[in-house]
This record gives sequence, structure tokens and C-alpha cells, in this order.
Amino acid sequence: MKDVIGVIEYLVKLAGIDHVGIGTDFTEGQPDSYFAYMVTGRSKKGPAMNLDLPIVNPEGIRTAAEFPNLTKALLAHGYSESDVKKIMGENWLRLFSEVWGQH
Repeated sequence: MKDVIGVIEYLVKLAGIDHVGIGTDFTEGQPDSYFAYMVTGRSKKGPAMNLDLPIVNPEGIRTAAEFPNLTKALLAHGYSESDVKKIMGENWLRLFSEVWGQH
């Protein structure tokens, strides 16, 4: 989890707290062929990036059920509740609203 917090800190310093959000696209249980397709798609040029298979999420957030651990870790690391809310989803909601408008 320490590495994940380090990446979040880096991004917050780089772009600001209002521009950092967590992607929750967990892919638990997918075979290696799924990830190979995701980076290659239908490209005839080959993979867009190299993968170190199997894909394993960082300790503490290996499964979707462990995702609340990230909230706890951010709070323990000194982030305010309002900043954690931004990182955990409010920034995405604001972006979606700005791009697509409220419906």
C-alpha cells in the first residue's frame, strides 16, 4: 500500500488534489490472454506496452473487497476527509459533469 500512496502523493504534487482520481477497473480472475488483448487489441503492430504477467494488484487492494483499505490508508497518511473523497471519486464525478453536463 505504501507504493500506492507514494504514486498518489506524486500525482497530487504534480497536478493538484483536484486532478487525481482512482480508477476502479478491477480485473480479478481474468486470464493472462485477457491482459494481452487489452494492450494489443486489434493492433497489427503488437502490444502497446509490455506486461509482467500475471497482473497482481498491490498488497492491501488486491481485490475489490479490499478497496476500502485505500481510504483508510489515505486518512492515516494525513489526507483530509474532503481530499480523500476527491481522490476516491468526487474528482471523477466533477469531470464527468463538466464534460457531459448534468442530466
